[in-house]
Amino acid sequence: MIRILIAGDNQANNKLLSDIISSDGFDLVSTASSTEEALRFYDMLRPDIIIIDLGVAMVDGCKLISTLCRRFGFVHGIAYLKKFSSEQYMDFVSAGGIDYVTKKDTSGLKAKILRILSGSSQGA
Repeated sequence: MIRILIAGDNQANNKLLSDIISSDGFDLVSTASSTEEALRFYDMLRPDIIIIDLGVAMVDGCKLISTLCRRFGFVHGIAYLKKFSSEQYMDFVSAGGIDYVTKKDTSGLKAKILRILSGSSQGA
């Protein structure tokens, strides 16, 4: 089963993602509400994918993905954006992230997760 970690300090967003992940048949291993907690959980749980909410105060998404990549090599990171911002997305990708999904349209999340893990083309 595909194991997913969510990093974000907004409980409503985490619940929405959790529900989507579960309904798509994935295993939500945990949610982290801070950058430090996400690093600790990633190290302990080694999920297949980490979904990082870039629009919250307690999680620095670019710092998180960059640190994960330095520590663990390649990491499958997906940005969770309030709305698409090319600057924010490019910062995330430059730090080591792979793809994104917006809060208004999560319909493609399952397909993105499967594509990323199959090694197919990256990006939106």
